Amino acid sequence: MNKNMFFGWREVCSFAYIQTLKSKAMKITLVILCALALFALPVITMIGSATDKDEETNIRQAYIYSNESGLAEKFSSGFDGKYEKVAVQVIDEKTKDEKMEELKNGKDIDYIVFLLTCDKNQESMDYGLEIRAVYGEESKITSKDADAFAEYVLENKEKLILGSIDIDAEEKESLLKERNYELFSVDTNGNVKNVEEGLAGAEYWLTYIYLMIVMFAVIIAGSKVAELVVTEKTSKVMEYLLTSIKPLALLLGKVVGTLLIVFTILLALLASFIGSLVINYSLSGGEGGFWPKILTDIWDSGVLRGVTIANILISIVMVLLGFIFYGFIAGLAGATVSKIEELAEGLKLFTFTVIIGMYLVIALMSFSNVSGGMGTFEYVVYYLPFSSVFVVPIYLLIGKLSFEMGLISMLILVVSTVVVWLFVTKVFASVLYHNGSVMKFKEIVDVYKANAKSGKSGGKHGK
Repeated sequence: MNKNMFFGWREVCSFAYIQTLKSKAMKITLVILCALALFALPVITMIGSATDKDEETNIRQAYIYSNESGLAEKFSSGFDGKYEKVAVQVIDEKTKDEKMEELKNGKDIDYIVFLLTCDKNQESMDYGLEIRAVYGEESKITSKDADAFAEYVLENKEKLILGSIDIDAEEKESLLKERNYELFSVDTNGNVKNVEEGLAGAEYWLTYIYLMIVMFAVIIAGSKVAELVVTEKTSKVMEYLLTSIKPLALLLGKVVGTLLIVFTILLALLASFIGSLVINYSLSGGEGGFWPKILTDIWDSGVLRGVTIANILISIVMVLLGFIFYGFIAGLAGATVSKIEELAEGLKLFTFTVIIGMYLVIALMSFSNVSGGMGTFEYVVYYLPFSSVFVVPIYLLIGKLSFEMGLISMLILVVSTVVVWLFVTKVFASVLYHNGSVMKFKEIVDVYKANAKSGKSGGKHGK
């Protein structure tokens, strides 16, 4: 046998990749996903177009109050689209108070009050541009209508508002990075309630979608690695492979092969998405340009304000490392199983780590708007390898994390992946030869201690 512990991993990788692609389940899954991606944009555009035609705004007036001279006047230059007939009027503080008082009384009220506050002192806790839209809860204006109008203002804030602020381009960009839109309603008792945060909502859903996609991809890839290991372990294929290939090369080949499967799926989806753009463009007759409104709205809203080459590279590297990190854990979990029927039980450790990471991110998303933030917990989620892959890449792209924090998180994930690999090198071969009931984590640790004490990288350690 070749003494190089990695000898033969490419052959294992190629075999795992080809066999997985040939499987009927893989073909069916790929066809379904590509079909969904191919027709997603045309269907969404048609639904959106039908909705836009049916929807009319009940807003007839917008009163603008600002703490800075010239800010409201620029805003009052008017709106376009379905809001072009909305009248705009700049008001002083006294009139603002009167209009706010009126909001709680009349059911025939058809106006919104915008409160604009701009703090240009970068040392201030309130630094940034704050937009508050207030409507009457019992008025003609629904929360959906008010939210849509406020989001329209948010998407066009640079044209409507920031063009009048006497600051340089760098300061203006900094102001735009702040989460700066809140929607409030006034009830008949005069109580003012926060309804929804539009930009925060967009960030939330982008993060949630990213979390779900990566989580399912990690689970599917990890489960496939474990399945390949236990399938070959319970057949004569494993015995044949181990006569010429080291156990660690076997694991590395299967992890990389499964990672290539994930990339193949992503490339197929990307090709389908491009096809979806072409179909959508053709069906619309070129109206509105090549990019559909749903995508331009996301981009124009400033949600993806952290998109830079450096942040994109860190995000890609972290996703790759995440798959490798969890792939090693899944491969080790598969090696602890002696029967394919026990695979689900053997994957408990792998599944547990994924779920812990996912719930940490969900907790961060749920409570991140708490006043003062979450302190130490945020850094735990950003830097813990079990959770960082599920949040740091998308947070970098939407500008919620700095490049430095992303780099630190990536380096920690690199070190953690190396640590997992070193642990696996001490136990994988021994665990791979194990037959009997599914090994518990404590038993795996005992194997590690025994091999570390003897200086071995794993030998036969059956029961």
